[in-house]
Amino acid sequence: MDLFGLSHVLNACVPNSPVVTRIDRLGGNLYGIVTTIANLTEREINVQVFDPALDTSRPVDKVVVNVIAILARAPRKAHPRERGSRIGKHSTGATQENTMSAQLENARNLYLRGICDGNIAEVHANYMGESYTQHSTGVRDGKEGFQQFFEDFFKRNPKRDIQIVRALEDGEFVFLHMHQNLNDGQAQWVTADIFRANEQGRIIEHWDVIDAYPTDGAQSDPIFGDFELDLTAPAEDNKKTVRLFLTEVMQNGDYDRLNSYVDEGLIQHNQSIGQGSGAYLNYLRDNNVHYDFVFNVLSQGDYVVAYSQADIAGEKYALFDIFRLKDGKIVEHWDNKETVPPRSELVNWGKF
Repeated sequence: MDLFGLSHVLNACVPNSPVVTRIDRLGGNLYGIVTTIANLTEREINVQVFDPALDTSRPVDKVVVNVIAILARAPRKAHPRERGSRIGKHSTGATQENTMSAQLENARNLYLRGICDGNIAEVHANYMGESYTQHSTGVRDGKEGFQQFFEDFFKRNPKRDIQIVRALEDGEFVFLHMHQNLNDGQAQWVTADIFRANEQGRIIEHWDVIDAYPTDGAQSDPIFGDFELDLTAPAEDNKKTVRLFLTEVMQNGDYDRLNSYVDEGLIQHNQSIGQGSGAYLNYLRDNNVHYDFVFNVLSQGDYVVAYSQADIAGEKYALFDIFRLKDGKIVEHWDNKETVPPRSELVNWGKF
């Protein structure tokens, strides 16, 4: 069973123990395995594994899983100062208001110094780790694949203006929400990226979704706007709320539960959806939206980012959802999606 079919099996599970032959069938990496087990545990479903022997119904095994989860998700370094974030245009020199962590600064410089300014050698020497696992469509794996793709990209796009609009970090992961303006507006893109860093804060893995920026949007802009993290907000509670929303509404299709998680006055930035929770619900129903699986969920302050594979109107997409929460409910929503390419066209590890 591959990971693309895993969610269908897990969604059908009831509070009994699903049995798998190997633990690696539950995810593509340690973080994915831990996330899958955590999601099942929240649904009061025990997990049994034959190789290695594991049964989460046993207290000792549950402790082991919890310890692994802490190690897999814990921050790689302590940050001396918590802060809000305002990210501005690179061309104006604007940065975050306070000192950035090493991993956030390296992710930012990978884009701005590397892709915007064209300094690939600087990226390799200062911002990437010894290895670099790539999930971006059309970009080959490794540091060499990164260099090969962007050397050609620079020739095709000699004029590049990249603006980082939102940024947050959770453990070893950094999320960036960006706008790219190429060749004086000949092409404009919205990108959503997750970077994974090593213990030194250097970037060692990358996922992204890229979609065209709509120049004739009729409502709230799909990316631009003020951004400042409220670090007094309960990030872990917000993450749990979004996980439950994605599981109950997006995966299980229990649309009656939507208003339990989404504020009636929802501010919507998807140009295909009207404002308010009712318009969001109508969009989900009209397009038969179903999330096959949720790959990763990050949170910091009042923002939560989820990266998933979703079926929308019969098409498979890699999808980022960005949620802002207030008083335990989703009050604002952005998203970005990209068609999942056929496996025959992959030149790297795939979108997930």
